[in-house]
Amino acid sequence: MKQYDVNNDGRVTECDAQIIQKYLAELFECPALDVNEDGIVDVEKARKYYEEAASYGYAYAFNNLARIALNEGNEIAAIKYFKMSGDLGESWALNKLGEFYRKKGELSDAFFYYNESIKSHSYEKHYYAYYNLAKYFYMNGYDSKYNKDIDKAVEYLDIASSNNILNASLELFYFYCNNNFRYSKSLFQIHYNLLCI
Repeated sequence: MKQYDVNNDGRVTECDAQIIQKYLAELFECPALDVNEDGIVDVEKARKYYEEAASYGYAYAFNNLARIALNEGNEIAAIKYFKMSGDLGESWALNKLGEFYRKKGELSDAFFYYNESIKSHSYEKHYYAYYNLAKYFYMNGYDSKYNKDIDKAVEYLDIASSNNILNASLELFYFYCNNNFRYSKSLFQIHYNLLCI
């Protein structure tokens, strides 16, 4: 992977990395959306640009390469690209890995990747990871390793709901209705979150 040294001091700071990512987004995202003369997205051209952006460590390029791989039915390549993006701390990719492992029944890996997603320092946190942890782990619990923790589930659903995750708002609404509003969140606030999404 190519490395940038914006300050010429032998290291790339987090701020430098964000500047570089913004530049790469402008440089590589737009040309990849070019369509051919028939009005169809040119996947091979997109792949070429995303591979070039990925060579510079641009996390979103790895995500797009993963999406191309999924569309082509290549799950193994998609997971590889999501892991490369996740290694760069990209929250969306980490959540996607959690989803992949949860659906395969590999709950330890799912739990790990969902938690990595919410701990990510990327400037675009993917709040679905909070929802996924709340719904699939804390709300019901799974065996002795993943104990039921209603307070944590409600906290995580609230975080997700407050960040426009409609499913989290609905889950909270159903939870409060089924529990006679024992918890402190008001129905008004949940309703407001649902309407504002």
